[in-house]
Amino acid sequence: MCFGDNEDTCPVKAVTNWMKASGVSTGALFKPVKWNKVQELRLSDKAVARMVKRYGADIGLDTSKFSGHSLRAGLVTSAIQAGVDPLDVQRHSGHASLDMLKRYIRDATVFRGNPTSKLGL
Repeated sequence: MCFGDNEDTCPVKAVTNWMKASGVSTGALFKPVKWNKVQELRLSDKAVARMVKRYGADIGLDTSKFSGHSLRAGLVTSAIQAGVDPLDVQRHSGHASLDMLKRYIRDATVFRGNPTSKLGL
């Protein structure tokens, strides 16, 4: 398991807490909640997209620039920025090729090694 350094953002703790609170122990991990009752169906891609937009709006983001796919893109970008080997990122994200992954890598590294950072401007 990959425990996070910060207890408030640790993914293992978050999932463990969700499983305990929801009673989910089999099947899909993320399920819709209606009237404070966890449903048997899995959470849909549309529901995830709505949540990304809702919580993005809550923190003042322009939600026209975000979707459910933003979660995957954000993970890939953050992993590359943190120095994770691209092959490890590809294995985790399920990208079919490094060429597809490179779209994220290029965006993630645009300011790394930028010569203007050395000019003292």
